[in-house]
Amino acid sequence: MSKKTEIKEWKNHEGEVVASDNGFDVIDCQRCGFKHIIHIPTVDELENIYKHDYYKEEKPLYLERYQEDIDWWNMVYTQRYKIFEENSLNELNNFENWYLTMSDSDVF
Repeated sequence: MSKKTEIKEWKNHEGEVVASDNGFDVIDCQRCGFKHIIHIPTVDELENIYKHDYYKEEKPLYLERYQEDIDWWNMVYTQRYKIFEENSLNELNNFENWYLTMSDSDVF
C-alpha cells in the first residue's frame, strides 16, 4: 500500500508535504524551489516567540552559556574579520591592477 502524496498551498507557495511537526508542515515548494514550513510566520509572530518563549522553553541556558563563552567568540570573530579585511584588500588591489592594465589598452 503506497502512501498518498499530500499537496498543500499557502499564499504563493505550493508543494508536497515532506514532513510535519508541532503544527507545521514542511513542503517541497514548486514555486520558489525551497523546502520550507507553511504557514511562514510573520515578523510579529517570530518576535513574540523569541521574546517570550524561545529562551525560556527551548534554550533556557543559551544566554548563560553565551556569556561564559564570550571571550572565545570575540577571538573567533576577530580572526574572521581580519581574514575578511585581508581578502577584501587583496580583491581591491587585484581590481585596481586589472583596471590600470585595461585602461592602458584599447578596450576603454
